[in-house]
Amino acid sequence: MQAWTEWVELTDENLEKVPKEKGVYQLRTNKKFERLKGETDILYIGCGDLYDRLTCFEELDNTEKDKSWKHDVRKRLREYLKYMKKKGKNVKIEFRYHITGEYEDKENKLLDEFENEHLEYPPFNKKK
Repeated sequence: MQAWTEWVELTDENLEKVPKEKGVYQLRTNKKFERLKGETDILYIGCGDLYDRLTCFEELDNTEKDKSWKHDVRKRLREYLKYMKKKGKNVKIEFRYHITGEYEDKENKLLDEFENEHLEYPPFNKKK
């Protein structure tokens, strides 16, 4: 079983290196923020075809690319970055992934663990 990759900055260059395999991934920020219980830096937990899912965050400022992504995470991530920049905070987004054939089960387990720890899902996830 393969382990998690190292965290890397969400840049077009790093996204192009993501393999075309299935797995789970996480997005985080370099600034911790409060949840209902405790603090975290995790913004989103997702799964599926890693290359397709993660490369949707390329050219984040290009709003035309939003139309090809069925979820609104891309748009909400861009709005979060703009909001933090307006507040004078230099926020960076990082990602990591874990290749696994049981990606849906792994995603559900990660979401359950996060909810148990913080009493809610990561801010960019929606309860299923």
